[in-house]
Amino acid sequence: MTKIKDLPRVDRAREIKKQCAVCGNDILIKVFPNGKYTGGNYFGVTEKTESYRETSETMDLGDGLKAHIAEPIGKITKSEYWECSKCYNEAYKEAKQKGEIKY
Repeated sequence: MTKIKDLPRVDRAREIKKQCAVCGNDILIKVFPNGKYTGGNYFGVTEKTESYRETSETMDLGDGLKAHIAEPIGKITKSEYWECSKCYNEAYKEAKQKGEIKY
């Protein structure tokens, strides 16, 4: 029987530390060589900027509502959006109760 400690380093999971975007707690993510991961929920990359400037353009939100389009001012930074399992499960449960999730 092969023990994890006996496997070559390349075959082991890599551990990375991220922060939950909702509660701010640290999350320990294990990333495996095949690209799968455990320990958190990943939603992609988000972009943030220092502030925004309103433009004259608008978009239709439906039901007669419109929103002004804003353009970023200053440096744009990108970051990964991760949620811990507790926050993800709470949001899932709320969405399911509201009927936003059908399955």
